[in-house]
Amino acid sequence: MAKFYSKLRSTRIKTGIWTILILLILIFSYLWFTNRLSIQSQQDLRVLFNDVMGLEVGDKIMYRGMEAGRIKTVTLHEDGILVSGRISNDIKPPRGSRFLIEDSLMGSKSLQIVPSTESEMLDLTQIQIGENPVGMMSLISSASASLNKLDQILHDFDSDTGLLAKGEDLLGDASQAVRKTEHNFSEIKTEISQTISSIDLLTRRVDQFIAQNQSELETSISIAPKAINKLNNSLDSLDALSSKLHNSLDALQSGQGTAGKLLTDDDVYIGMKRSIDNLEALIKDIKANPKKYLKFSIF
Repeated sequence: MAKFYSKLRSTRIKTGIWTILILLILIFSYLWFTNRLSIQSQQDLRVLFNDVMGLEVGDKIMYRGMEAGRIKTVTLHEDGILVSGRISNDIKPPRGSRFLIEDSLMGSKSLQIVPSTESEMLDLTQIQIGENPVGMMSLISSASASLNKLDQILHDFDSDTGLLAKGEDLLGDASQAVRKTEHNFSEIKTEISQTISSIDLLTRRVDQFIAQNQSELETSISIAPKAINKLNNSLDSLDALSSKLHNSLDALQSGQGTAGKLLTDDDVYIGMKRSIDNLEALIKDIKANPKKYLKFSIF
């Protein structure tokens, strides 16, 4: 073999070198086109999620609809799942930007950066907080849960103890209440009619009485002012008498006059009593011995 290929060794070395170069070029091209190798400077991005919804290493990081980088690691964290990646230094998300995971109809996942309208830039050295997934599968899951709740509500609504049955019972009770109200209203209407008839009968009787005694009533009304005047005069006289009695009582209480002194002066009272006693004794003696005081002489 060697006499036919004198340069076999060098040929093999050259073939190995070209094979290695081709493999390096292919690997470099793959890394370049997948954005895993870039000569541009990049910055780290760390986002914490509760659920990454199947996001994997190598998935895209999107910013304003363009690819900004790739996911480098997806690891567990004490507060959830930490997604790390690298994005270009040219991208400056403002404060208040949203981080969320989206999936397409084809099933691919991506980390979306939705910028806010603030002017101050976001500090990418800190761990950012991502929102709950809003992909198609999440929406389908939410819709399925909502449909299950709606089905349960409809089942409860149509059950024997559901809202529909309770509504029918309520309508029955309302109908019965309306019938009772109509019956009570009819009774009240009858009572009101009877009351109006009684009032009408009483009015006719009053009119009849006035018509029969019109002359007497007119006479009574005509003499009423004179009687009222007399009554007023009598009241005035009683008022004057009351004033005089009041003055007399004041005089008695103050000891004025004989009566007042009798009420207030003990000596006058004792003297009067002694005189009365002597007078009574004299009358008794006259009755007992009339001859002693009466002498008759004919001549």
